[in-house]
Amino acid sequence: MVKVPLLLVLGLALLLVLLDCCSRLNGNDSESTLALALEDAEEADESIITPSRSLMRSRKQRKLVTTSAVPFNFALYTFDEIGEKANAWATEFPNFLRVTTAQDEFNLPAAGGKLNHILYVQDYVAHPPGSASSNRLPEVLWSGEVHGDERVGPASVMEAAHLLLLAASCEAQLTSTCQDYLLQVYNVDQTQRQWLARLVSTRRIVIVPTANALGYAQNKREENRIDPNRDFPYDLLPQSGAAPCMQSVAARTLNEIFRKHMFQLTLTLHGGMEVISYEWGAPSYDGLSPDHYAQDEISAAYSHMGGSFSGSRTYAYGISNKVVYPVRGGMEDWAYAGSWDEHRNTACAGYPASKVAYNAGTLRAFNILVEVSNDKSPQASTLGNSAQILSPTSIGNGYVSRVLRIALMSAELVEPYVKIASVNGQALGQDIVPSQKRNKLQCQRSRQLTIASPSTVSLSWQVGGGMTVDATQIWFAKWKNPSKEPLDCVSQPSAAYVSGRFKQGTVTSVKQGLGLFSNDSGAGTLFQGSVDLSEFTSGDSIVVLVSAQVDQGWKNVPANASPNGPPQSHVVNARTNSNWSYRSSGKVIKGRLDWFSIPYTINIQ
Repeated sequence: MVKVPLLLVLGLALLLVLLDCCSRLNGNDSESTLALALEDAEEADESIITPSRSLMRSRKQRKLVTTSAVPFNFALYTFDEIGEKANAWATEFPNFLRVTTAQDEFNLPAAGGKLNHILYVQDYVAHPPGSASSNRLPEVLWSGEVHGDERVGPASVMEAAHLLLLAASCEAQLTSTCQDYLLQVYNVDQTQRQWLARLVSTRRIVIVPTANALGYAQNKREENRIDPNRDFPYDLLPQSGAAPCMQSVAARTLNEIFRKHMFQLTLTLHGGMEVISYEWGAPSYDGLSPDHYAQDEISAAYSHMGGSFSGSRTYAYGISNKVVYPVRGGMEDWAYAGSWDEHRNTACAGYPASKVAYNAGTLRAFNILVEVSNDKSPQASTLGNSAQILSPTSIGNGYVSRVLRIALMSAELVEPYVKIASVNGQALGQDIVPSQKRNKLQCQRSRQLTIASPSTVSLSWQVGGGMTVDATQIWFAKWKNPSKEPLDCVSQPSAAYVSGRFKQGTVTSVKQGLGLFSNDSGAGTLFQGSVDLSEFTSGDSIVVLVSAQVDQGWKNVPANASPNGPPQSHVVNARTNSNWSYRSSGKVIKGRLDWFSIPYTINIQ
């Protein structure tokens, strides 16, 4: 390897400073040229770490291995940038991102020639499309906008997607370059990086940056004089014939996406106010929804994660009919109740009736609306930057920063999980490693500890994906024939199997507490316990699980629920109702009370 003299490196650094200043004065972008020069030097000597890395940040070149290492200011995206970046990321992160358009996937027309881009974020190696594990993934939707003049949402969901992709790719590669980059640019440490990667590997996140593609390209609210958020076939006034709905490509795009998936949590981003709202938001409803307690608690969590900054208070939150205003034909109530309060659905003129005939599982999502900013296209100085991106109290907080965190919070809360943090005081690594094929015995090999003799083993663990931990328990048993056990590294075991096959350990800490991000620290409750292995002998292998029940208060129904009845959403019933079971378009949601950790094996010498 040829060595590059130190003077050459320092000379390059000085040149970068001068050119950076010139480019700022002249409005030119010379950063790409500088990056290429530095890459040439690094290829000659990869061991040299140059100070000039801190001078470069190109919005056109945000790659995992980059010459930039400082936080950057967020900016609004142009319409063309969204498609360009999405396709570039799909090439850069092929294991975690697929990009298509509503035109290619659903054969929809392009309003004004503008394509409706759709991003699918998931771990395609661990969960190949069409596989049983892929069909079980909990699903989240982020809609960047349906009104084209409300500009912050698309940038927010794109930046959230990019951060997820960077973290997942970094955890898959585990190189110091990407770890340093995430730490220096986003202040994302190892624990946070692993959390972000876990979201990618255990969820499917569908992102529609600009459902109203034409409106966004033109910076106009409507699509060809149609308001997409009055264009859904729900709670419309009686018509003599079919209603004028599903006329916009924006509404049709979202309708096709919902028909293909079973979302539990969705975000729809708007502008013109600063508030978070949830159902009900249609004039025909005068009470609370049957899922009110969950909607209110999730919205409170979103508000907290958003934080505040100079000129913008923490988001208020409440029922759409009160804190925003009621609308007919809105996306929010349609996505929540179109499958169970179906008498409010209607046929649409000029649109196939079969496409607005929904099965019982399609439309049961919490479609929480975030009115991002009072100014629909706020000043660049209010958008925030990437520094301390996961902290709601960051000095770099702004409109994009806060919505990015809210989006990540929706991915976090869509499904509970339990993570064993330590065994016998030894901290464990990530239990979900991205971009790895998973098989039945993988975790038995990768997550194990050997002890000299039968003894008491201590554990600690945390619970994520929920707000309140109502109960938690340790379970242990001897591995008999692992290849035949109904216990693997991919799917959740049944509570009946565990209670019938396993013994209970001892929880030495509190048995109730908080999930991750339920308090200011973002750490939640650290539970502790132990298992007594004295009954086992040398050569035995013991499997340990930890279970948790979360958010059981969400199943309570408010006195003035309209209509009166139990919770109807997937996200509530999936964690409070073991009889809940739906299939739609190949996707599966099965309710359970107990959520189990990845198995951990203890070998006795």
